Amino acid sequence: MILDREHWERHCAGYTVYDCAIMDAARTFYVMVESTDSPHRDPLPRTRFLFARADRPLDQKRFVRSEFGNFGFTEIAYGPLAVEFVAVDTGRQVFSYDRSRAGQEADIPGELPSTTLLAATSKIARVGQSLYAVGWPRRVYRRAGLSSWALLDSGMPLPKKLSSTHGDARIEAQTNYTFNDLAGFSETDMYVVGDAGEVWRFDGARWGRRAFPTNQRLCTVACGADGKVYVTTQTGSVWVGRGDAWKLLVDVERSVPFRDSAWFAGKLWCGSDYGLWTVEGDELAKADIPSEVFLVSGRIDVSPDGGQLLTAGAQGAALFDGARWELLFSSHEFA
Repeated sequence: MILDREHWERHCAGYTVYDCAIMDAARTFYVMVESTDSPHRDPLPRTRFLFARADRPLDQKRFVRSEFGNFGFTEIAYGPLAVEFVAVDTGRQVFSYDRSRAGQEADIPGELPSTTLLAATSKIARVGQSLYAVGWPRRVYRRAGLSSWALLDSGMPLPKKLSSTHGDARIEAQTNYTFNDLAGFSETDMYVVGDAGEVWRFDGARWGRRAFPTNQRLCTVACGADGKVYVTTQTGSVWVGRGDAWKLLVDVERSVPFRDSAWFAGKLWCGSDYGLWTVEGDELAKADIPSEVFLVSGRIDVSPDGGQLLTAGAQGAALFDGARWELLFSSHEFA
């Protein structure tokens, strides 16, 4: 493992892992959330950002840590273009870490035309060399640099009901139209998915909404090396296709939706708060992985070179190179 009991107590005790990101086998990053007894998140649990360098000796700055009390439901991704890890929370707050700095930067702009409302962000994802943040209402932002984000909304209108004075219509607009995930074969062929069966494709210039067979909430999207797009729903079902042609690949009824999906080692991997699953043919199967790894699995990120899969659960993290699993850390080892 990448830490011992002393360093686990120092960096992990009292916190659970919420998300993870990977640069390569040696460099990984974790969003950790303070464990509290408050059922209403009041006060807001503290968020800890933990960067790990497994290629450094344990006692020589293997870990770099930052901590904040104002972040909530924070997602993280690695951006190769600027060689940086970037985290975004639902309130559009941004934390970034690179070789020269680590800290909070300016929020992603969230003004919505003709309303007094502000946008929200739900996920940050990497496509090619760039990072994209997505959220409500139908928002996609491309990271352009430190404290700089470009709104990609060409061809994608805001919901008309957003500016409605009719109460029911306004409530509907405020509770729907969230984009939940984004993936792409390239930066000129990207897909974003969201509430009520919304699927949009970006061709490098404009977005176009694609026909999709269900109006269920769509939770994750992944682009496979087989040239297909995989979409998971609120119930855990998996659709496969591209453009306007889709078919139901796996029809299931799960109580907890997947939080991440990714193509790795020739198959689709899906992760939830209850571990990892893989798509085998037209079936969803519990991942065939060591039990100690399954206990710390759920969130998924794949390294930019496609050679490493990082998974993390509330109690730890593990790494997979396609042939061998490595347990990085686990609270179960130190309980």
